[in-house]
This record gives sequence, C-alpha cells and structure tokens, in this order.
Amino acid sequence: MNRPDKEMSKYPAVAIIVLFCPGDSQIRYFYSILSKHIKLYLLDNTPAKKRRLLRTTGRIKVICNHKNRGIAYALNQGITEAVKDGHRLYFLFDQDTVVDESYLEAMICKYKSDTNTANTGYI
Repeated sequence: MNRPDKEMSKYPAVAIIVLFCPGDSQIRYFYSILSKHIKLYLLDNTPAKKRRLLRTTGRIKVICNHKNRGIAYALNQGITEAVKDGHRLYFLFDQDTVVDESYLEAMICKYKSDTNTANTGYI
C-alpha cells in the first residue's frame, strides 16, 4: 500500500463519482478517458440485482453500496476514502458529468496557485 504522500504526488487530485445503473458509454468514459488523467473513486449506488461488475484498477477504486444510499451519502463516503489515501483535492461528480482535460488542468492549476482556495469551479 502506498503511503499518503506518495499517493498524493502520483495523483494531484481525485474524482469522486457517484453511479446509479451506469450505461456502457459512461463506464467507457470513466475507464478509458477520465482515468488517464486523474485517479477515480467510483461509488456505485446500483441495487445488487441490477449491478454490473466494475473493476478496481491502479487508478480506479470501486466501492459498491448494493443499494441507492443517495448522492450525499456516496460523496461523503468517497471523500472519506480519499482522505484515508492522503488526498486533499477532489472533484465531485455524478455519472452524467463529462469534463475535458482542460477543465481538470485549469482547476488543479488554480488550486496550486492559490493556497487560500477552498473551493473553485465553473458555473
């Protein structure tokens, strides 16, 4: 297991994404595109009977709740896991969120350039 400081240096930020019955295109996006740029925590609120097998990899950590516990519960659960792993910068998304590389880079740069930043984002 990586020490938190090593984990933080490998991944300057992590995305915490709440899932509920995700489709093929969403799963493909997370595994093939988004995970190339950032570490992911996938919180799956899909009921056990409808759940698809999602795999944990080096850049993706899957946490299955086996029922819909709500987005707030799952986001807090993801933040708790990320804190345990030593992360301090989080992107909070649901499964319908799609961002490009420039968004992630801009937000990470803003965070690094201003030590007083507690929250940043585009509206």
